[in-house]
Amino acid sequence: MMNTETLFGSIADDSSTKDSMRITVIGAGEVGRAIAATLSDLHKVVIIERDQRIVEELTYAHDVLAVHGDGREIKTLQQARIEQADLVIACTDDDEVNTVICATAKLVSDAFTIARVRHRTLYETWDGHSDAFGVDHMICTNLLTSEAIFRISGLPSAREVDTFANGLVRMAAFEIGQDSPIIERAVHEIDSDNPLTFAAIFRDEELLIPSGETVIQSDDHIVVIGSTQAVENFASVISRSLRSQTDDIIIAGATKVGIQTAKLFEEHGYNPRLVEQNSENALAK
Repeated sequence: MMNTETLFGSIADDSSTKDSMRITVIGAGEVGRAIAATLSDLHKVVIIERDQRIVEELTYAHDVLAVHGDGREIKTLQQARIEQADLVIACTDDDEVNTVICATAKLVSDAFTIARVRHRTLYETWDGHSDAFGVDHMICTNLLTSEAIFRISGLPSAREVDTFANGLVRMAAFEIGQDSPIIERAVHEIDSDNPLTFAAIFRDEELLIPSGETVIQSDDHIVVIGSTQAVENFASVISRSLRSQTDDIIIAGATKVGIQTAKLFEEHGYNPRLVEQNSENALAK
């Protein structure tokens, strides 16, 4: 499951540089509450929730205005003063409800709308027609999770992996073990083997900006940036193993995320095997 920082960290970063905004969050589940807790220190947050008990809890737990009601209904949105909202985030557990909420919000406000969905098909429909559903930005949590699994699987020794420029550039973080072949080697030596940029080294809770003469030590945490191939080559050196296209890929659990992950591997030329304990679910997939 993707955490809220992954889903909405960029919203918090962007909004922190602006004047205080009025943000309306519909759905006070785990994600909705986390968003409220993250943003309420800097912005005016309004939460709409159908469960009266949760509304009462939120009133005491966070510095937010909690409204009881259905976010699909105009009267509930008006009660939450949606016309004053700068940002609307629909994050209930129902994809269709979230899209309807955004469309309804657009009828009565000029707010920027964000919908959280799980199904890739709905996301792909919106992605192909970005003005669809009245949604300004859509986040597909299942797809984000599957993509994260796929990225990290290509770099087994990495702790974190991210991609840029449509996958042409990668940034990855590695922990250097005691038996790593790059220990006691200078950055310029390693860089000559793989054209990388060593962006940072975390050593004993201290951040170092490496130069070509910086020597790698055991237990260093290093962040590198480079082409996909260069980062993969570097990862194979650290882990002493080179992944090939014929490696066995087994995905346990035919959940929506499991199926989506298998599809991603297939799209990249792999032949994954999907294992499901429940025979009825396995046959249905």
